Amino acid sequence: MRAGKITMQDVARKAGVSIATVSFVLNKKSVQMAIAPETRERVLLAVKELGYVPNAAGRHLASGKSHALAFVLPSAVHLRVDAFIPQILSSLNEVCHQNGFNLLVYAIEDPSRPDAYMDMVHENSIDGLFILNPREDEEQINALIDADFPVIVGPGWPNPKACGVGFSNRHAALQATEYLISEGHRRIACLNYGPENYLTAASRYKGYCEALAQADIAVDKTLVAWADFSHESGYRAASELLERADDFTAIFAGNDTVAIGAIAALHDKGVEIPRDISIVGMDDIPPSGFLSPALTTIHVDGAEYGRQAGEMLISLVKGTRPQPPRVYLPTRLVIRSSTAAPPVRSSALAGGRFSGGICQGK
Repeated sequence: MRAGKITMQDVARKAGVSIATVSFVLNKKSVQMAIAPETRERVLLAVKELGYVPNAAGRHLASGKSHALAFVLPSAVHLRVDAFIPQILSSLNEVCHQNGFNLLVYAIEDPSRPDAYMDMVHENSIDGLFILNPREDEEQINALIDADFPVIVGPGWPNPKACGVGFSNRHAALQATEYLISEGHRRIACLNYGPENYLTAASRYKGYCEALAQADIAVDKTLVAWADFSHESGYRAASELLERADDFTAIFAGNDTVAIGAIAALHDKGVEIPRDISIVGMDDIPPSGFLSPALTTIHVDGAEYGRQAGEMLISLVKGTRPQPPRVYLPTRLVIRSSTAAPPVRSSALAGGRFSGGICQGK
């Protein structure tokens, strides 16, 4: 060990853990439950052997009194491609400003890293987290919730102690698919907006499947594709659907962003919307009503989403559990010109596959 004052870095190095873990063990009693007992003992042993004494600045960083909240995304790509997020951020930032909190925005690209969330909280002295669209296997979130650290997730997060605001993704997808069925569609494709390990994407797919089951329509896996959040991935996924099957008459797209990519792909393949294929999205982002054709979609109030999430999180930070702890916002179907009854026989699809916008015989 080097001569001079022993630092938290020295303790972390000797214990084989991150600086954040050392900080939580020493200063965040409410978060100690989130750290394995053997890890905690290893840190305390290193502290004893090195003779480490926390200084006042270190105690402040771990005290949770910085008046900083974090809006956490699963990937930075969301900020570049998802027009629903700015609606949430705008009202969330306003609530933070009104209550004297700073709002930080972060992306957790690798949630499998053991200290990903703890490092972020410690290094930026964050009082609470609003986590949007987490992956279903992010156990660190449960560890923080169980340790009573202020966290807001979706209302469907499977932890009985969790607080959350959002909407029922399953029910919204059910609404969208039921509408297509009511219009007479039986061969309905599903273009999921993200990978299946994201809780919201999986829930929307579940709603699609439930709507089909209620109408005695079997799920055909050749009509299911998984995009990756962006317009480009929606374009690719829709193109793959057209390659695999040419008899579907409608698409339920997991959100408006991938629906816009799908519309571009259908256009490039010579498919006319809604004459040949109807399409429904979800979120009702601002551009959806200005497309040609305008997109039928499920409306969610993004501004209200951000406002309630912010108020919930601030309540938790101040030590008060919100009542109710889980809030489901209403959704509603907005019918525009991208949907219609299915054609008796699709002039663009029947009897051929697409290639560069030209229908070629098999």
